Amino acid sequence: LFIQILLDWFKTLILFVAGKGKWCYTSQLCAVSNCSGNSKQFTSCGKDSQSPINIVTSKVKMDWNLKPFTFEGYEKQTAKWVLENDGHSVKVTLQESAKITDGSLNSKYKATQFHFHWGSHGNWGSSPGSEHSIDGERYAMEVSAILAGVTASIRENYPGKKVQMEPLALKSLIPHEKNLTRYYRYAGSLTTPGCNEAVVWTVFEEPIELGQQQVQAFPTTVFFSTNLSLPMMDNFRPIQPLGNRTVYKSSAGAILPPAKALLVITIAYLMVTLFQ
Repeated sequence: LFIQILLDWFKTLILFVAGKGKWCYTSQLCAVSNCSGNSKQFTSCGKDSQSPINIVTSKVKMDWNLKPFTFEGYEKQTAKWVLENDGHSVKVTLQESAKITDGSLNSKYKATQFHFHWGSHGNWGSSPGSEHSIDGERYAMEVSAILAGVTASIRENYPGKKVQMEPLALKSLIPHEKNLTRYYRYAGSLTTPGCNEAVVWTVFEEPIELGQQQVQAFPTTVFFSTNLSLPMMDNFRPIQPLGNRTVYKSSAGAILPPAKALLVITIAYLMVTLFQ
């Protein structure tokens, strides 16, 4: 469905808050002791510029200054990536440089890792697991990648487990170059505690479709628990109020209609600033 580039101005992602214990998703409360399932118990998670949001396309504002992006090092990666279950998601850490510039950003950024959000799967079918939505429609996943090289590496994936995987061309994880000029932009936050409101979100319009088996690999082979008793699913934060914020749209192209296929994903890159 849509691709998201999350630009994090902090160099450290804080997942624990002093005095509040660990946080966890509602879907894992029954298996994790001493954790908080309501992220708003963490002070910064209750502020006014939180993510994710529902993007209402009829209310976005055109910004003629939003320019196309330039991706460096996305053609080829050679160093093996590290895939890890951090207890909340599956993340992949890059081992060599890849950068993003332009897009009307003030700095050059370095891609450091990507991670996944997904719903659930059972005999009744699948439920959507994306965090952001467009015109109220949520999608199967909101992830940084979900290609064969990744899904083949997550078998019986439990918290703390790390494996190396062959790198993919980052170019294959984003829309075709001609579609990278159509995107939304808004100011938001991290979607996990501490929910820092220092994030610039870019949401691309172009969808990416995948096979059903690839989508189902996550809620059926990744686990919240080390004894493999609790499959990891529904690891997404609910939609947050937009409030007084404005969502902007780049000027290139018309708004695409929401994807109807279930087997569509979003991509979210966690970037850290390279140059101030």
